[in-house]
Amino acid sequence: MYGKGMHAGYMSELYSACRFCPRNCGVDRLQGERGYCGESARMRVAWAGLHRGEEPPLVGEKGSGTIFFSGCTLKCVSCQNRQISHQGAGREVSSEGLGNLMLRLQERGAANINLVTAGHFPPSIVESVAGARTRGLRIPVVWNCSAYEHTSTLDLLRETVDVYLPDCKTLDAEVSRRLMRADDYPQVVRPALLKMMEDKPLIVEAGGVR
Repeated sequence: MYGKGMHAGYMSELYSACRFCPRNCGVDRLQGERGYCGESARMRVAWAGLHRGEEPPLVGEKGSGTIFFSGCTLKCVSCQNRQISHQGAGREVSSEGLGNLMLRLQERGAANINLVTAGHFPPSIVESVAGARTRGLRIPVVWNCSAYEHTSTLDLLRETVDVYLPDCKTLDAEVSRRLMRADDYPQVVRPALLKMMEDKPLIVEAGGVR
């Protein structure tokens, strides 16, 4: 269910001194503290449904089973999902509840489960996907992210994610400082992108991905 040494208790404990993202806040999210992402350890979802506006290979016949998570580690000044990323729109969902959402999207014909901006909830995501798979989740899981990821966090996701969909925004440190408040963005995304390609090579066949 989890990678080597990654039992459920171990994964949850990682919230107690959170360093999932390069902000390295170190806050105890298990106790309700909130990091740069704006979220505690209680996972929150803003929207879930079939989305036809993704990259064509991900859409399939009925759409990508897209789930938007509340909060974000970047806070881009021009974010099109500002209500979700900056203002905290969304509702709390348990790991089992998230698994139920995934299974319902699969029943509706989703081509995949598309997790959007979930980088601040890795333990909950791993638990949710593992549980959903034991209950019949068969479609690929897509990690739709800003590429602002620690490679150590990607290690936690190796057995959970099937397809990485990183949105590399810039490799200019001044641009990332001004627009994302993250002047380290270029130096973080380079190794992250290389690891994503190494861990999950993307193959597109007959209009779909695997």
